Amino acid sequence: MEQNNLSTNQQQETLMERPVPAGFWRRNRKRIAAGVVALAVVGSVAYFYPASAQEETQAVYKETPVTRGDITAGISETGNASLEAIEVTYDDYSTGSSDDESNVKTLVEEVYVKAGQRVEVGDPIAKLSTEDIEEELEDLQQSYKEAELALEQAKLDQQSGEIEAQTTLETRLNDAENAELNYELALEESDGNVYNLKQSMLDAEDQVDELEAELEELKDMGDEYREDISNLQQAISDAQAAGEDTTALEEELAALEEEYQDYKDNLSDNQRDLEKRIASAKSTRDSAQLKYEIAVNGMSLDQYNAQVEMETALGYEETAQTLYEIEIARLANTVASKELALEKLADQIEDLEAYLTDGQVKATYAGLVMNVNVVAGDKVSANDTLATIANEENVYIGLAIDQEDIGDITLGKEANVYFDAYPDEKFTGVVDSMSVTPAMSASSTVSYNIQVKLSGDTNKLYQGMTGTVTFITKEVQDVIMVSNRAVFTENGKSYVKIKNDDGSISTVEVETGFSNGNMVEIISGLEEGQTALIESKVNS
Repeated sequence: MEQNNLSTNQQQETLMERPVPAGFWRRNRKRIAAGVVALAVVGSVAYFYPASAQEETQAVYKETPVTRGDITAGISETGNASLEAIEVTYDDYSTGSSDDESNVKTLVEEVYVKAGQRVEVGDPIAKLSTEDIEEELEDLQQSYKEAELALEQAKLDQQSGEIEAQTTLETRLNDAENAELNYELALEESDGNVYNLKQSMLDAEDQVDELEAELEELKDMGDEYREDISNLQQAISDAQAAGEDTTALEEELAALEEEYQDYKDNLSDNQRDLEKRIASAKSTRDSAQLKYEIAVNGMSLDQYNAQVEMETALGYEETAQTLYEIEIARLANTVASKELALEKLADQIEDLEAYLTDGQVKATYAGLVMNVNVVAGDKVSANDTLATIANEENVYIGLAIDQEDIGDITLGKEANVYFDAYPDEKFTGVVDSMSVTPAMSASSTVSYNIQVKLSGDTNKLYQGMTGTVTFITKEVQDVIMVSNRAVFTENGKSYVKIKNDDGSISTVEVETGFSNGNMVEIISGLEEGQTALIESKVNS
């Protein structure tokens, strides 16, 4: 290893030792190292001052060990724990509605748990009145009898329905045969309809022509009025020039202008009425023409209807068996649903009878009791929650990741978690869900919510506990490393000052690799166990 010896003054120094501060190696800031797993023992921290006191400033050195371990870098954010809440309920099987005052309510005689208490599967949560349960059981048994009757009725309906379905099948097959006969008769009758259809078409065409001519005449009347008015105005002007009396002409003009005004006032309505009549006449003509063309081609309207009926019947002939099978299946499904309802009632009766043994409602999950919702003397009914248990198999920590970092996070990505309540204990987890909708969106900040599902022993975690989640983005393992602050550069090369066994200081050229901003990988130049020095300047 190449070393550069320093001056005699630099080799003579006073050692001032300090213990390593608590939590010195644990990083808890965003986008810095997730952690450094060192394989060597971390040494003490010491400061050195040069012997000479004549300089205005002097170098102070802090010791830092050269170790072997893993260097990791990642994304860190804080979040809060959330525990899946399992509600312990009393399955009330009474038949009354929840709004019915006659609906049976069950008395809570005793509560066995408190919030914060841990329970195992099968532990008793509360004791209910067996007298109230017996009342519910009686109602349920009555419902069971009614369900038995409903099942019997469904079976009878099935029998009659199968007979009806068979009859329908046979009817549809017969209709197919009759439809062919009806179609043949319609063909024989079609010739007599051709003449009548043609005449109807011609009449309709005449009607259209008449109405269109009337419309043109209506439009031309405006020109005629204007021409007559102009002629009268000219006659009045000529008479006035000749000194003749124009009273009669002016009265005639006034009457004509009034007629013209009435014409203009009613023109739109009259024109619209004629256009509607023309459109209706054209529709009648087109319909008559279509019927005529069908008749000419040997397909009268009666023939067409007969053909449709025949094709429909023939279609039924092809699908009749399928429709029959569908109906048979529907009837069978109705019976099956009634049987299922009866089985459900039987299971409910069995469950209630189990309560009659000791009246205890028991935990179906192991975990911490989060809430107790009842006390002795309360009355509970349908699905009332007696207590809430945290399911320790589904513990999550939720956090928000900035948009700059979300690209590095994927479903299933592993994460390390440290909770403030247990700073020295590492929990692990994986990304369970990610939101694609921003949780926060401002001019400079956009973040997305994610959920990390924790694994391992999570029974000590409480709802809302704060923790730091770190997602590893890069890691190098089993490498020589030293604090970033111990490395300095001169002339494009990297160096580290080390403390020798005799207390002297040497400067060593090193080749560096990956750094997480706190620790840096040393590819060559240092060995595990050496003591590196971090230099700083202080005033003398």
